[in-house]
Order: sequence, then structure tokens, then C-alpha cells
Amino acid sequence: MTKQLWGRVFVDGAVRDSMLVTIDGEQIVDVAHETRAPEGAHVVHGVVSPGFIDVHVHGGDGADFMDGSDEAAARVATFHATQGTTTLAATTLSGSREDLQRAVSAIARVSRERLRGAEICGVHLEGPYINRERAGAQDAASIRAASIDEIAALHALDARSSNISAIASSSRSATRPPISATPSPRSNGARRISRISSTR
Repeated sequence: MTKQLWGRVFVDGAVRDSMLVTIDGEQIVDVAHETRAPEGAHVVHGVVSPGFIDVHVHGGDGADFMDGSDEAAARVATFHATQGTTTLAATTLSGSREDLQRAVSAIARVSRERLRGAEICGVHLEGPYINRERAGAQDAASIRAASIDEIAALHALDARSSNISAIASSSRSATRPPISATPSPRSNGARRISRISSTR
């Protein structure tokens, strides 16, 4: 189905007036200057702009990815879409192995369902492999040495990436989100993760 939006559009690095955006299905197929809105075009009173890509999202609208439920993951993705984010990396906190497994499983299921909302492009494991002395808001009791076996188990839950490195995003896939990990350079096991990842 083709639809058109007419109004102010952020394009080529600037906000331009009297622009017509033509969308076919889910893809923008044309952006052109039109002095008047064509018949049937939706007149936008705000500004049409590209969606934001947020690589660090813990939650939103009262839900958190660490809740470990499909409902929470879907709620976060839906909320962020209303705020202009079209793609996000679901970010976890330091937690037990069981907590992380529940969170990653729910994120993977919701990412496959293609619900209306921001696309979940991957999982960002923010901890538990971080420096306990610089835990910030993280649960210090859950911080532990990096384990390639634990990360392999998370991959097996349906996350599609074979690359695990410090804040590294993997290539896209239609069915499974990638996992990137943020190991602290000072934590035990971080070098091992980087070394193993570089061979995959």
C-alpha cells in the first residue's frame, strides 16, 4: 500500500518545507519538493524525520527488559516507537544467569514477532562482566568474571550472533537479534572473550 506525507521534512541535513514523502509498504521510495499537497496526501503539521537508532535501551513506559517477559519487551519497543525511535538495542543489567537467560529469551521472541513498535536489532549485555568498583547503578552482587560458556548459552537461546566483543554490533538477520557484550577491560575473562570472538 502506497501513502504520501506532505509538509516539513528533515532531508539532506536540513529541514525543508513543502516536501512530499512517498512510502510503499514499509519503505520510503521517493522524497521530492511539491509546492502543494497532492490529493490524498497526509499533511504533516510537525516535522518528518528519520527514526532514531538507540543502541542503549533498558526499558520504558514502566517496563524493563530485565523483567524477563514478552509483555515487558513488547511494551518497551512500542513505547520507544512513539518517541521517534525505530530501532533499538535491548540492554540488560548485571543479573544472575537465570535472570539474563529469561531476559534474552523474551527479547528474542519479541524481536521475531515483528510487533508494531521499534525494531529490536540486538541485545546489549551491559554487565555482568564489568568492574565491580565502577558498578554505578548496577547490582554489585551480580557482577562476575566474564565467561565464554555463559555467553555461548545466551547465544543458544536464539540470539543469532557469533561475534561477542566490547560494544560491537553484529550483522542483521531477519529472525534473530545479535548479542554484543560490554566486558570491562579490567575484568577477568574479558580478554578471553575478545580473543575467542575474533576467531569466529
